[in-house]
Amino acid sequence: MFRQILIPSSTDINISIPVSFVGKEIEITAHRIAHNKKLKRRKMATKWEDIVKFYRSINVDTKDYKFDREEANER
Repeated sequence: MFRQILIPSSTDINISIPVSFVGKEIEITAHRIAHNKKLKRRKMATKWEDIVKFYRSINVDTKDYKFDREEANER
């Protein structure tokens, strides 16, 4: 696999490919990369906050729980 990121200065682009690609069928695709790091961080923070909120909402009382090894090993 070969990947190259570039910023074009016109509508024509020339790229160099590895020698191992010569004579082989290859696919070239182009798409715009969004580089809004603040937005990504904001989304990540929101997701993290949602995760923390979810786990803090779970309230399990294990005060009277006693582990029974025999019951756990029953088949």
